[in-house]
Amino acid sequence: MKFIKKNLIVILAFTVPVLFVIGVGLMVYIPESRLKTAYDFIYVSCMGNAQPYYGEYGCSRNTSKKGYSVIENKLVEHSGVSDINAEYKVSIFRFDGDKEDSEELSYAEAQELQLDTSLTSPDGIGFVEGYGNSRNNSFSLFGGGNSYGYYLTQGRLQKEIILRQDDRWYSNGENILFMGWIIN
Repeated sequence: MKFIKKNLIVILAFTVPVLFVIGVGLMVYIPESRLKTAYDFIYVSCMGNAQPYYGEYGCSRNTSKKGYSVIENKLVEHSGVSDINAEYKVSIFRFDGDKEDSEELSYAEAQELQLDTSLTSPDGIGFVEGYGNSRNNSFSLFGGGNSYGYYLTQGRLQKEIILRQDDRWYSNGENILFMGWIIN
């Protein structure tokens, strides 16, 4: 007790900044962690034979657009498109807003769903692709940097989401095509 009274200023000089950093961290991470949508969405991914970490050269969102589109709130497959490389696999996925994970769907399953192609869900959560604030490291309060990815947003809040491309890989580039929010 005598030590604390004698060194109170030194103890406060170290504890107040630590408590401040913890408080700011909580103010940033708690609202972001609650950013979820009640709506699932459908996206299409194109994978080729290239290693995903080195990029899917030629297999891009343009390839996915040639294979699928949304017409009258339904997913439509464009079969017989001649300029899609036979080595490319275009797959349909459903992102579950509660689990924050994706599962692959068959075309028949996806066709039963009614889609809203707006980038903002009916509950006000937006889907954004591009560079965002990377908060996937413990030093993000001190300049975590930007990373390219896919984000859920609401106002000034943004939360990076990982979109599955097949059984092994997750998205890392421009070969994901957002199709729409599931509204049925």
